[in-house]
Amino acid sequence: MSDNKRNNKGKIVKKPRKNPNINFGMIIFLLMFIYVVVLVVLSFGKKRLTGYEVQLGSLAIDTSFRGVALREESLYTAQSGGYINFYAREDAKVNKGALIYSIDKSGTFSELIEANEADSGSLTEEDLSELKTEIKNYAAYFDDRDFSTLYDFEYSVFGTASKLINSNTMKTISELSEDNLMSDSVELAYAPNSGIVVYSYDGYENLVPSSVSMNIFDNTTYTKKQIASNSLIAETDYAYKLVTSEDWSIVAPLSEEQAAAFAETEIVRVKFLKNGYTSRANCKVIENGDGKYIELDLRDSMITFATERFVDVEITTEEEAGLKIPNSSVVDMEFYLIPEKFLTQGSSGSGFMKRTYGEDSSVTVEFVPASVYQNQDGMLYVSTEQFNPGDILVAPDSEETYTVSQKDRLTGVYNINKGYADFTKIDTREQNEEYTIVSDNAPYGLRVFDRIVLDASSVKENDLVVSD
Repeated sequence: MSDNKRNNKGKIVKKPRKNPNINFGMIIFLLMFIYVVVLVVLSFGKKRLTGYEVQLGSLAIDTSFRGVALREESLYTAQSGGYINFYAREDAKVNKGALIYSIDKSGTFSELIEANEADSGSLTEEDLSELKTEIKNYAAYFDDRDFSTLYDFEYSVFGTASKLINSNTMKTISELSEDNLMSDSVELAYAPNSGIVVYSYDGYENLVPSSVSMNIFDNTTYTKKQIASNSLIAETDYAYKLVTSEDWSIVAPLSEEQAAAFAETEIVRVKFLKNGYTSRANCKVIENGDGKYIELDLRDSMITFATERFVDVEITTEEEAGLKIPNSSVVDMEFYLIPEKFLTQGSSGSGFMKRTYGEDSSVTVEFVPASVYQNQDGMLYVSTEQFNPGDILVAPDSEETYTVSQKDRLTGVYNINKGYADFTKIDTREQNEEYTIVSDNAPYGLRVFDRIVLDASSVKENDLVVSD
């Protein structure tokens, strides 16, 4: 009766009830506070990790080899015995009919050369510049692990100096020939063909790719005979050789893995480690009696290596383009294999019908949603988290059953676009020690700008993540 009062006439009068004072600002604040608390709680369940944004890129595979150089080489013997003197610089191109060397049968011509050298005086500035250039080039690419190049350098400098000095001698020879003062004890030899002149031989002049064997690469058995100017030579001894074609080949041994990698390769980029020059070469894998070899066929740079039998190269295969991802992001994941005919559709998407048994021995069939990661020859790859070994699946249109047990692995990455680690299969095109190139047009695969886990070993599938 507290809310009702009687008036003076005995009537009961009702007092109006007051509406409660509602604070909407406080309600909004409470809701925001609850939201923040929920986010904080959820964040404790997320793993903080480093992400990687997928970008288009390319990859080139570099492989280093020491190969044997094969050229079109012709050896020429001395016309007679005596002291030999060269007038063409080694590893230089000579024309047909050019004077290559002289043979002094009695030694008198050698005295003429010595007298001529004494009269010729010092080298000109141009001559000195040529020698300095050769020395600087050798110093720039000297490798103390390959001491044998020092001897090649010695002969090369000696040849250059001899060429410069003998240019005056050749003038003297021309003058003596015109005056008919040339002795019968001196014979001059001229190039029968044009080519690159070389004053050494090693017995591999007739080597062809099909005859290359592993023992050729044994440095302890390799010997090269250098023919020095003004040295005594016997009749029928080798005097020089000509390399008559700019086309040449490099053959190097391969492992089985390397042979498989180059099996379909036709063109490669070749970098010569001696001087850093690059060229393109036709490439093929050949199989000889004792193993497999790579044959590189080139059409340039031969003159640079005309005096060398073994050449160190770095081979770069054609660049493969696609999505470039770090190898640390790649993971192999295990899946169950289930026949495609057991897949069905439910209210929540695709999945499988699984037979279950109750405690009272009752048998029921329940729908289990499942994600399919790949369909290969009618077998579906399904996550191992959705089934257990021995689970029995029932085909949707028959009583046929399938017991879950068979497994296989797929290669992929963890996609974190949605805030959790979602396994995404990748199709690998190429790989080196740091990066992998994958297809950018695979169905349900990666796309440019996708975010993936940088270190795949730090998470598991479906983990909630926060990336930096």
